[in-house]
Amino acid sequence: MQRDRVINRDLHQVTEFSSLEDFVNHEVVPAGISTIYVGGIPIDILISPGSAKTTIFFFHGAIQPHFTLPVLSGLGISGGLAANRVFISDPSLVLDEKLMLSWYAGNEHQPDLQQDLLTIMEKIVTSLDSERTIFFGGSGGGFAALYFASYFAESLALVFNPQTDIAQYSRGAVRDYALRAFDINQDEPRPLDKLPVGVVTDLCTHYMKSRPNSVAYMQNMADKVHVEKHLTPFWNAVDADTEVFLLTDHWRDGHTPPPKELLSEILNVAVSATDWRVSLNAFGFRDHWESIP
Repeated sequence: MQRDRVINRDLHQVTEFSSLEDFVNHEVVPAGISTIYVGGIPIDILISPGSAKTTIFFFHGAIQPHFTLPVLSGLGISGGLAANRVFISDPSLVLDEKLMLSWYAGNEHQPDLQQDLLTIMEKIVTSLDSERTIFFGGSGGGFAALYFASYFAESLALVFNPQTDIAQYSRGAVRDYALRAFDINQDEPRPLDKLPVGVVTDLCTHYMKSRPNSVAYMQNMADKVHVEKHLTPFWNAVDADTEVFLLTDHWRDGHTPPPKELLSEILNVAVSATDWRVSLNAFGFRDHWESIP
């Protein structure tokens, strides 16, 4: 059974586009929710212009069974920022109410979703006359932020506790995604190998090549699984020419995010920064050449 989509049209202006081409060819990207149909599946994006030169894209992680779509994560912590804000709901989650996480990596109806979202973001950045872009997300949303930022020169991926290699995440979640998004048999020993060619699931390999963006990586060191399976391999693999900065702490046990106050503060720092390195170092981020504590 598909997951419900509930949009309050009294709260949000909604503009529907019949295709990706329809959206790209639209003269100006409208404020409010844009619903773009690709492969018959809606991509819901809330665009909140701030008459600013910085645009922040927000990506969500896993959701709970009772959630309805669209998921617009980050609204609260980003209130008052001097930036254009764009919240993207992962469209694959509409396919099955039992699917909780899909990393913005696509589905059988949208096998090219990663590339399609890049096209959508490029249109938004151009339409808003944006000069700087920030990509923000945690966990599965952190994976998406890291991926999409790598295609925008001088952008910043601002992530916390991200997955950097989907195959290294929970076996149940990976198999569930392969089954419910791509109808791949759960008995497949390596289900991600059955995804369409071109779907990127391993950012450690992806970042071995020099990328034009910077990365501000926040990690809860009490989350041992993500430290060992995601942070450490990424830290060791990333190309030396790519600017990567790390902030660590023991916030709470397990896979828990930094405090909301900290996330709001670092978003403000990122938006106001004139130099990523100077501002991030001043905030407490260490450089890539330093070892993980």
